[in-house]
Amino acid sequence: MLLFALCVVLAGCASSSGPSTYDQLRAQALSEIKTAKRMGFIWRDTELLLEQSGKAWEQGDKKRAKELVQDALEQARLAQQQAREQANVAPVYPPD
Repeated sequence: MLLFALCVVLAGCASSSGPSTYDQLRAQALSEIKTAKRMGFIWRDTELLLEQSGKAWEQGDKKRAKELVQDALEQARLAQQQAREQANVAPVYPPD
């Protein structure tokens, strides 16, 4: 469902004269990274992927830049999911 919503948003944005798809993905990734940090579960390479994406975009490698920003966005969302799943984890001891 989330993937479908993202596709609809991206398809609609591709035809508008507003910010590029890359700019929107980058803004989304930054927001999701901020949320993951607030939850205390930012992954090691997420911000690095976003940084590399920016460099690729500046160098004109638009395809690679979009791939990297999408990876950063996915990692930030997965980090949030991990935070939720591990929020109330209790130790499990094997039976004697």
